[in-house]
Amino acid sequence: PFQGLEVFDAEHENIFFGRDEVICDIQTSLRKKDESGCAFVLVVGASGSGKSSLVRAGVIPAVSRYDTDDQTPSWRAGIFIPGEHADDLCTGLVKVLHSDTVLPELNLSADGICELGEALADNPETAFKLKIRDTIAQTSEQPNGKARIILMIDQMEELFTLSSVTDEDRTKFLRAIQTLAQSGEVWVIGTIRSDFYAQVQNEPILMQMKEPGGQYDLLLPGPAQLRSIICHPAALAGLTYERDETTGQTLDQRILDDAVENPETMPMLEYLLRELYENRSDDNVLL
Repeated sequence: PFQGLEVFDAEHENIFFGRDEVICDIQTSLRKKDESGCAFVLVVGASGSGKSSLVRAGVIPAVSRYDTDDQTPSWRAGIFIPGEHADDLCTGLVKVLHSDTVLPELNLSADGICELGEALADNPETAFKLKIRDTIAQTSEQPNGKARIILMIDQMEELFTLSSVTDEDRTKFLRAIQTLAQSGEVWVIGTIRSDFYAQVQNEPILMQMKEPGGQYDLLLPGPAQLRSIICHPAALAGLTYERDETTGQTLDQRILDDAVENPETMPMLEYLLRELYENRSDDNVLL
């Protein structure tokens, strides 16, 4: 029920708690940005605030479940991490789009992936219209309906920290992302550490994509959210927290009190909960 220091992913949706309002707000922002012609939202937050888990286990499953209709019967999700494709960002983007969970219908050879990557880098609008848009049209699963794509660009600060990524590489990649977000076929959500926001401000394409209303500042969870994070996964797993027979205080309340006083220790909270679970008693009490 607890992920420890590991990121929550889509398969952990049922044990991801404490961020319902945030998920709803980001969904609303994506819809509005889509209506305005550029479906891009940037989630900005401190290191350890849970940006990646929020999008992977919260926003993507919510969009896939609730943003469907006759024209969009289903969503396909892809995750791009710059550090995994630092040698060629645009070709890496094609690899993600070509994956089994996004657009396997692209049906590209290794050479074809590289060629489309080069085309996206050099002329993204033409590359999208000639290859990607037609492929999306082939995903029809109902009359007049086709799949749409939600693409996560995780850890976008790596666009600025990777020594192999030049200013030109970054600009070409962001232009390709902008093309996808403006296509009407793809929603894009990025995550970036707040200490890199100055770099965002120096990137005209990023500023264009996120304005207006395309930035979400992720704050640390408050007391109610922390209680949900601590208590709900345990309850689902049939676990209880130890009670001090002398004071009557339960362990979950003690953890909550400490977490409220030190909300910046979010990663350590999940680590603690995982350790408690791994060392639970035979009768499923967290001690």
